[in-house]
Amino acid sequence: MASGGTGWTLVGFLERFELWEKDAETPGDLTLIVADWILGRHTDPYRGARREPGFDNLWFAPIPNTLHGDGLVVTCSYWISEQNREVRCNLFGSLHWPV
Repeated sequence: MASGGTGWTLVGFLERFELWEKDAETPGDLTLIVADWILGRHTDPYRGARREPGFDNLWFAPIPNTLHGDGLVVTCSYWISEQNREVRCNLFGSLHWPV
């Protein structure tokens, strides 16, 4: 996914999202919520995320409104390169809330 204008370029999100979706066997409504969240990274990759200690530019975010199953929430980790205005997906997963 590439962004236009002064937004951020998203790299690898679609591929990682499809892998997560296949492995997690999530309900369809979660798929739409996560897809919408991904698109929001174009404008502000920092929103709702925190930098992971010990890693340069690795960020982690629980995705809002994705609580499912036995208290699981969908999460995503990604790398931010400010110099290139690029956001590179690392991994999607489902972790027990709170994270």
